[in-house]
Amino acid sequence: MDEYNARGKNVDQEYAALLAARKGSRKSTAKKPVGMKGRQVKHVTYRSGVVQQHDETTLHVTIPGHNKKTLNYTMSLEKGLIEFI
Repeated sequence: MDEYNARGKNVDQEYAALLAARKGSRKSTAKKPVGMKGRQVKHVTYRSGVVQQHDETTLHVTIPGHNKKTLNYTMSLEKGLIEFI
């Protein structure tokens, strides 16, 4: 029991340090959509629209009658919700 108490004294500090070290090391694995601005998109629900802005995970699409919609890029492609026309 003494060995357990000796090893576990600073477990909270060690765990906090481990989490802090990991926090900055995670990077997104999604590829940034290149050259998307101005491309036409066809969405299952909203019909066709034009990409106005994009980043690594989202597309900002202007759709007539629905204003500007923000779509999750990878999920929309995986589930077949959007296609580029």
